[in-house]
Amino acid sequence: MDRRQVSRLTPVLCACVALTLAGCAARDGVASSRPGAAASTTAAPNTGPLATPSPTRSAVMQVFIVPDLIGEPLDAAQGALQSLGSQSLDPQDASGLGRSVSIDGVWHVCTQSPKAGEVVDVQTVVILAAVLSGEHCP
Repeated sequence: MDRRQVSRLTPVLCACVALTLAGCAARDGVASSRPGAAASTTAAPNTGPLATPSPTRSAVMQVFIVPDLIGEPLDAAQGALQSLGSQSLDPQDASGLGRSVSIDGVWHVCTQSPKAGEVVDVQTVVILAAVLSGEHCP
């Protein structure tokens, strides 16, 4: 990873850490120490039928860095994305012929969106435009 990629990732990673810490602090009833944050008073513990539920682990944003998938077989690209936690893939025919694209080794990736190196949420739809093996990317 080069310096530019690290400098682009730093604010995102800091935001993720801040969100995680804020969730933990809210769950544990700890007041924020950020300047300008509202002061909190000690309140009764969350009990009873009207208790506010604590944040859950699923409330924390999960992200991954998009790998460079161009030139890869479509099935290998899908496996790489799934191993990173990606939950949504949209394979498309890059030739413009509107063919139905199947996730198998006979298609290879021509373009991708988001681009390699971008930090995205696991819910982000990754679009992979592919052509059949032996065909040239447009």
